[in-house]
Amino acid sequence: MKRHAPYLLIGLVFCAMQALGWMTSIDNALQDLRHKIDGRPATGEVILVDIDTRSLRAIDVWPWPRSLHGALVDRLVADGAERIAFDIDFSSRSTDIEDRTFADALARSDGRVVLAALQQVTHNQDGAESLVFNAPIGMLRDHVTLGLVNVFPGTDSFIRQYRSGTEVAGRFVSSLPFALAEQSGDGLSEITIDYGIRPTTIPRVSFVDVLAGNIPPGTFDGKAVVVGATALELGDQFAAPVYGVIDGPMLQAMAYETIVQDRDIIPVGNLPAMLGIMTLAVLWAFMTRHHWAVRATAVLAAIAIGQIAGLLALHEGAWALETAGGTGAVFCCFAFELVKDIERQAVTIFQQRLTLGRNAKMLDRVVSDSFDGIVVTDEDGQIEVFNAAAETISGIRRRDAKTRHIDEIIIGASQPVRESIEAGDESLGPLLIAPIELELISADDDRARVPVETSVSRSSVPEAVSRRKRTTRERPIYTYTFRDITNRKRAESDLIAAKESAESANRAKTEFLANMSHELRTPLNAVIGFSELMKDESFGPMENEDYLEYSGVIHDSGNHLLSVINDILDISRIETGSFELDDTPFDFADALGACVRIAQGWQLKQPRRLAVEMAEDLPWLVGDERLVRQVTLNLLSNAFKFTEDDTGMVTLRGFAREDGALVIEVADNGIGIPEDAIPRLTEAFYQVDGTLARSHDGTGLGLSLVKTFVEAHQGDLAISSNIGVGTRVQVVFPKTRVCAPSEAEGSGHEAVIFAS
Repeated sequence: MKRHAPYLLIGLVFCAMQALGWMTSIDNALQDLRHKIDGRPATGEVILVDIDTRSLRAIDVWPWPRSLHGALVDRLVADGAERIAFDIDFSSRSTDIEDRTFADALARSDGRVVLAALQQVTHNQDGAESLVFNAPIGMLRDHVTLGLVNVFPGTDSFIRQYRSGTEVAGRFVSSLPFALAEQSGDGLSEITIDYGIRPTTIPRVSFVDVLAGNIPPGTFDGKAVVVGATALELGDQFAAPVYGVIDGPMLQAMAYETIVQDRDIIPVGNLPAMLGIMTLAVLWAFMTRHHWAVRATAVLAAIAIGQIAGLLALHEGAWALETAGGTGAVFCCFAFELVKDIERQAVTIFQQRLTLGRNAKMLDRVVSDSFDGIVVTDEDGQIEVFNAAAETISGIRRRDAKTRHIDEIIIGASQPVRESIEAGDESLGPLLIAPIELELISADDDRARVPVETSVSRSSVPEAVSRRKRTTRERPIYTYTFRDITNRKRAESDLIAAKESAESANRAKTEFLANMSHELRTPLNAVIGFSELMKDESFGPMENEDYLEYSGVIHDSGNHLLSVINDILDISRIETGSFELDDTPFDFADALGACVRIAQGWQLKQPRRLAVEMAEDLPWLVGDERLVRQVTLNLLSNAFKFTEDDTGMVTLRGFAREDGALVIEVADNGIGIPEDAIPRLTEAFYQVDGTLARSHDGTGLGLSLVKTFVEAHQGDLAISSNIGVGTRVQVVFPKTRVCAPSEAEGSGHEAVIFAS
């Protein structure tokens, strides 16, 4: 089934094309060919009266006076014409005399005349389209039958169908051929014109000969007559299949002949065509094992049978047999099978050429035009291929390189290969040695060395065992790929030097900050001390209260500056590696209590509500008590700073988790922190609002130090916040740093709760 699937798929594709109408143009072309083969004569029941070039020359005026058309009607009626159709537009007025003369002739014809009418699309002043019915003028319509002459070309621009008529103002108007044949339709029916009827067998006479009486009597007796313009200069021409171009009157005559001969070509339909396509596809699936000549004969036979069947259907029953889909399906199946045969032969030829052209193919695959040097050697290291890039890098000409060993050009290049072989890896499978740095000997100076990055791979190529046998064996070859890395080595050296220079500058900066911090703290302590004496009026009251206020400002500013310097000094110690923990057991509750007492002092200047909760019997912590206090104070300071006066609420909690870890938690109901800024809060000097216009002062070192101090205790720092809701920070010290209270200090502590 799998082998037959492609042919069934081809059948389904052509069925879809048939259903979608994509084969219609080909079917039409085949039908036209059948019309040419199966030509038939006309019945002679219709005669054309041509307004030809000779008539135009004889009557040297256009349009002709309508009295001439009236005279023609009288002569045709007198000669016994059964029906007379004018394929001429009489929708505009002429002179009253001419119109009346023609109308009188039509009245005398006793209703035998059919005059042309036309539906046209016009545009009004607003640009909208409307359909206008152009009929002969009123006085000409009383004694005639109207016949529409509208024709509609198909997708190939040929006129193939002719409608029976259409509804106009609630009245059915037949098409001219149907009116001439005195047949009517329902407005929806149409005929397919039989172009197998040969136009040359339809009698034609010249308009001027009829008027002059040069036609034998009885010529029109009992006949239908079509009068119209056939001269090329009048332009009444249509594209038609089989014959290319025919004039309008001939088209009407061909349609009339199709009606009276009952030769309306009826399409068989898509369903029988699709059944035929699938039948041929299934039958072809059983032909694939035969020789291509047998298959070609079957294709020709199928095509011939299809066309003969179509010809017989047209000849015997006026049936249009759609054979294009089946013909195309069979041809595509044959082409598909032929392509498969060609592909199989191409593969065979390619394999033969691959064997014959081994060296050329090896060079195309391995060497090509690479920017890297490529050297191919045999298993002994003797060079066989030396590409242009290798010649450029080494300075050795190719013909000279082929007499050398690879180690004479790249020092130690074959060593990895020898080690692999010595290790027992003698198989012909791929061997890949990762890039290693070696040195290439310059051709200009044996003492000069060029650093190269080299990689080695192993491949195998077929070669003939002997000239008299058609057998081959696999021979290993080794491909050395290398590139000059002089610039890269120089860049690496420059990068290392730049890195060392940057590190040296960074150390100098850090040492400078540490030294400057020490130098600034000494005079700053004096400023703070003396300003405190002045603020407290230790040597007596100040007479001027402004001086007392200024001394308080000096004292507060000095303390703030000292805090900043201490933070910078801590950062400097961390960067220089001189930062060490003073690991000693201390009372965790006492440390937090000391921080609370300091924070209660802040409430005098920053009226915040402070709530402190500490569990009973908190264990001791092994660590640096000063750093733990600084961590707590930094968190409390941030909470105070970023909450509002009076409404601000700061909560400090100290408790032990179920897993034994100790936790410090500081929460506030302040302004909050944007979510995207939380990951950067612990970066040194980073502030959410880093502009000089921010409403909260600080250096941005607080949380950076907190993170450093917590991690130095192997702890974790977690920050969560919501804008307008507040911030919560948790510091977790691991269980490994928790210890029991010292025996000298007692067995435990009561719960300490501060609230204000």
